[in-house]
Amino acid sequence: MGSIPPAAPVGTHFDVFVEAIPQTQTLSLDGGVLMSTEMSLALSRGIDVRRQNFTWGIARGAIFVNPFIDRSKPAPDAALRRGSIPGGGTVVKARGVRLELRAPDYRMAEIIQRRLNQRFGAQEKVATAKTPSLINLTIPRAWRKNYRHFLRLVMHTYLLGGSGAEEEHAKQLARAILLPTARHEDISLVWEAMGRQVLPVLQSLYASDNPGAGFYAARAGLCLEDPLALEPMMLFAQKAKSPYQIPAIRELGRARRFVRPVPLLRDLLSSEDELVRTAAYEALLERGGGGGAIRRRDISGQFTLDVVETKGRFVVYASRSGSSRIVLFGRHMPVRLPVFYSAPDELVTITAEAKDRKLTVFRKIPRTGQMSDAFKVNPTVADLVRTLGSLPTRDVNGRIAGLGLTYSQVVGVLYGLCKEGHIPARFVLQTSPEVRRIYISTPGAGRPDMPEEGP
Repeated sequence: MGSIPPAAPVGTHFDVFVEAIPQTQTLSLDGGVLMSTEMSLALSRGIDVRRQNFTWGIARGAIFVNPFIDRSKPAPDAALRRGSIPGGGTVVKARGVRLELRAPDYRMAEIIQRRLNQRFGAQEKVATAKTPSLINLTIPRAWRKNYRHFLRLVMHTYLLGGSGAEEEHAKQLARAILLPTARHEDISLVWEAMGRQVLPVLQSLYASDNPGAGFYAARAGLCLEDPLALEPMMLFAQKAKSPYQIPAIRELGRARRFVRPVPLLRDLLSSEDELVRTAAYEALLERGGGGGAIRRRDISGQFTLDVVETKGRFVVYASRSGSSRIVLFGRHMPVRLPVFYSAPDELVTITAEAKDRKLTVFRKIPRTGQMSDAFKVNPTVADLVRTLGSLPTRDVNGRIAGLGLTYSQVVGVLYGLCKEGHIPARFVLQTSPEVRRIYISTPGAGRPDMPEEGP
């Protein structure tokens, strides 16, 4: 199963979750692969399946099983029978998105249509009032990679116009954001939805003594491509222990028009805080690359291996959502010698004496239970990952390229090696993201045209 994000365009990738069919003899999905599978809506009883059972997505890929499962303990079977496929689903049919008025009103529907097209429809029409209560939305091409944010902006668009009305409302929000009970996120979105005419109001808050006001004003300004918002946002990104440091790093990653943040983000790759490191790495990827700090290699189409140029202690980071990635913070991360490591079920064995210059690596062949030929591998984590994950195909010289482990299995081996001290690095598994909503808090904040909901 999988959850297609609301209004996701065709081609959007999403995570897929799989579980072995009950009452079957399947003991583990580790190393398994889901063949191409059509995905339909989960329907309640009583719904005519023949009329509703469209294919909305296609799922496929290698199954990721939690590498932290302790297989030495009794009854790990239930956990081993469940897994996920990061980014394994692809949307093939988009669902329409529309606004529904609480009460039918021709005039209000026309006002909403005109305002949304004025704000977001410079290149193409985004809103069409079909009835007095329904307005169809079309996500503009420029927003399709960030459609969630677009939908949040739509829900925070200020409607009551008139000469100077928006400027006055922006100033009211500038006073409101300084209050202890201020809902910073909503106010920032309302400002951004208003457009660049509110930049003078935002600029007056960039250096505010109130950190929440300063950050969210700078965030709105940066989204509106104000170069003056860069400096305060970069200061937030450098402020250790601040609740705004990691959000600021993410915003600098999204600000692709500006090149100034790149050296700062590269410096943050060497932070002592692993969360800051990974945030800086993700921000550089968001910008389209690391400016030479990230070296990427595709491992037989199964996952990507990113080696990040950093200082300080080594960190191994593995994703479990969005896409399959192993990230090595530290270019020359070693495997310590001597080493003897045997993965659960003898899947992989890695050995070397202190005097050896190479690791000896071999695996158990799934169908026969026999051991593969041994590989001689340089004692670096990057070379080991390439050998473990590359498919066992022959190169031009007739040599086998790799051992063909799945992404999940490679992550499990790295975790085991880190745990036993053979790799001198901290192992970090990506936090499973929670389901995101189009608007995180009550959408009426800062919008006098939309009254607050009662309890």
